[in-house]
Amino acid sequence: MAEATRQVPRSMTPTDALAHARRAYAAGNFKEAASVAGQVRAGDPQNANAITLLAAAHAGLSDFPLAVDATKAAIALHPRNAVMHANLCEILRRSGDLEGAIAAGLNAVAINGQNATALSNLGIALYENGDLEGAETYQRRALAKDPKFARALNNIGSILRDRKESEEALEYYKRAHQAEPADDEIINNLGNVYVEANMDNEAIELLTARVMRGKAPAETYGALGRAFLALDRLDDAERSFRSAIALDRENIGVILGLARTIQNKNQAQIALQVVDEAMKLDAERPA
Repeated sequence: MAEATRQVPRSMTPTDALAHARRAYAAGNFKEAASVAGQVRAGDPQNANAITLLAAAHAGLSDFPLAVDATKAAIALHPRNAVMHANLCEILRRSGDLEGAIAAGLNAVAINGQNATALSNLGIALYENGDLEGAETYQRRALAKDPKFARALNNIGSILRDRKESEEALEYYKRAHQAEPADDEIINNLGNVYVEANMDNEAIELLTARVMRGKAPAETYGALGRAFLALDRLDDAERSFRSAIALDRENIGVILGLARTIQNKNQAQIALQVVDEAMKLDAERPA
């Protein structure tokens, strides 16, 4: 059954309707947020707050063309608003348009080079485009504006990890986790670096706590599986890898982790079958 969307009552003011849409967005109900914000926009096409929220809701639904269109409409109303340009940078990056994202990020920073979010969004786009030096420059500028900015801390950690500077990366991930202890990406990054540093018990404590909160992503189970495997806790590793695969059946690294676990349990034939499945998935991926 399709999810119902809310029709804004005629008695509800635009301000109240947007407040409702923001609550829906915060609760993860992006479809309702988009519906309500869209109705407010229809009644007031110049309402930049409605347009901005509509863009965010479409991005939450991964409907990036509509999100880009809405953000550009907001920018047309307020062309010198750095946050709107930073939002466009983020949406374009998520859509896969890194060239457009970098251009939007540079516009945001040119308008307001003191905005930590604009600096960080540009840094992430540069990172995904392979420019580690530029990415680090903008993330450190963001961190200079806000020393507890979890996103910048996390992304500096990833840059350092790519450079094999594991000890420094670990410290940045720890700081990011202190700033945003519930962020899944940060938890997974920190957990994986713990495993890489042979700090498997620390990884298990961190990742198990996340799993116990419920609705953990596949990446968390995968990292937990690797930590259990490193300690030769094979039953726990197998359960974790299988939980990860149940959420993401195309994660080749997790499938291979499961195969190694099964092999270590002296079940070589089953392990070969799992490896064969991973090879088939890899062969089916676009070049």
